[in-house]
Amino acid sequence: MKAQLPLLKGHTMDSLIAYRDGAAISAGAFIAHAQQLARALPARQRLLNLCEDRYFFLLAFAAALLRSQTTLLPPNRAHDTIERLCREYPDSTLLSDRPADYAGYDCFDCTIEWDGTSASAIPEIDAALECAILYTSGSSGEATPHPKSWGTLTSGAQLTGERLAIPGGTALLATVPPQHMFGLESSVLLPLQYGCSIDNRRPLFPADIATALGTLPAPRALITTPLQLRACASAQQRLPDSAFILSATAPLSAQLAQQVEALGNTRVTEIYGSTETGAIATRATASEDLWFPLPGIEITEQADESWQVRAPHLDAPQPLADRLQREGQRFALLGRSGDLIKVAGKRVSLGDLNHILLSIDGVRDGIFFLPQEELDGRTTRLSAAAVTDGLGETALIEALRRRIDAAFLPRPLVIVEKLPRNESGKLPLDQLKQLIRSHKRTE
Repeated sequence: MKAQLPLLKGHTMDSLIAYRDGAAISAGAFIAHAQQLARALPARQRLLNLCEDRYFFLLAFAAALLRSQTTLLPPNRAHDTIERLCREYPDSTLLSDRPADYAGYDCFDCTIEWDGTSASAIPEIDAALECAILYTSGSSGEATPHPKSWGTLTSGAQLTGERLAIPGGTALLATVPPQHMFGLESSVLLPLQYGCSIDNRRPLFPADIATALGTLPAPRALITTPLQLRACASAQQRLPDSAFILSATAPLSAQLAQQVEALGNTRVTEIYGSTETGAIATRATASEDLWFPLPGIEITEQADESWQVRAPHLDAPQPLADRLQREGQRFALLGRSGDLIKVAGKRVSLGDLNHILLSIDGVRDGIFFLPQEELDGRTTRLSAAAVTDGLGETALIEALRRRIDAAFLPRPLVIVEKLPRNESGKLPLDQLKQLIRSHKRTE
C-alpha cells in the first residue's frame, strides 16, 4: 500500500491559509478551490507553473498534486527557457494567472472563480509522487533539473518549521518567487504543511514591503533576501513588528541583520541550503557566525575535502558546492568550492571581495567575478560591477585600493543602474559577461 501524506498539515477547515488582496481564505475554501481547478486541468503528465500571484501559484501547485501531476518550476520566464521546457516535456500544461503574457502558447488560464463550496476533509497525496522538478539558478553555468517527491518536500518543511518555532497561524509575506527552492519551501510548503498562511503579494521596494507586512495580522513574518533587507536598511524603513524575518539566496552580514532587527523589532534568521538539498541549516546572523544543521541533517567531509549532506528525507547523499569548517556540531561557511581564485600568484575568495565591496559606503549592490575561467593557463583579471549612490568608478577604485591587494582590483569596474539579478536574486554569469561586453562597446 502506498504511503499517503496530507495535502495540509496543522490546519483545520476553518483556519486561514491565504490572504488574497486583503481577503482571508480558509483551508476548507482553498481545498475546494484546488479541487475545482484540478477537475478543469487537462489530463497531462506535467504542469508548467508560471503564476505570479502567489495564491494562484499555491492553488495550481495543489491542483497538480490532486491530479498526480508533476509541477515544472523553470529557473526563469525567458522565452528560450519556456521553449526548451516545452520541447523537453511535451506532455505538459503551460499554466499562468496572466495567460496574455504568453501569446503564441497554448496557455491554460488558472484564474477560475471559486464556486463558494468548502471541503470537509483534507486530501491525501502519495508520498512517493514526483511532485516537482526544480532548477538550479544557473548563476555559475547551465541550470540543471532536480526532481522532488512529495515526501521529501513535506519533510523538509517540517524541519524548517520546527527550527524556526513558527507560532500557530503565522501570516507570511514573501518577496521571493515561489518557483525557486527557497521560495517554494518557505512560501508554499510552510503554508501547506505548518499551519501558516501566505499573502498573495510580492512587494519589492522598502515602503511597499512595510505596507504589505502591516496589513497582515500578528503573528506575521517576512521571507526575503539580503538585497531587499539592505534596501530597507539604506532607506531606514521601519517595518511592522514581526515574529521573524527569514533570509536566504546570498550571504547576510551581522551588521545588516542587526540593523534590520532594530528596524522591525524582530529576529532575523538566515537559512542555508541548495536546490539539491533544500534547507539544511540556520543561524541567528545578528549574533552567530556558525550554522546549526536542522534535525536529522548529517554533513560529512569526503576524502577529497569536499562535503556531503545526508538526511532521512533525501533519496541519496548530496554534494555541497561550498567549503566548510566544522566546529563541534556547527560549521562555518568558507565560500564556494570554485570561489577561491589565483591572480598574479596570490589567492583570494570572491566571496570575501564581494563582502568588502558591499561594505563600502555608497555601494548599494555589487559583485566581483571572472569574465573567463582561464586563458592559456593564466587566470584573467577580475571584473566587477556595482550600483552606487553617486559614487563614481575612480572613487570606488580608490576605496577598494585601501582595502584589498592591488592584484585584485577589478579591470574593468562598471557602475550600473542595476545588476541583472534573476528572480531569486542571483546573478547568472552569462549576464555578467554580457554586462562587461556592453560596457566595452560603449567606451
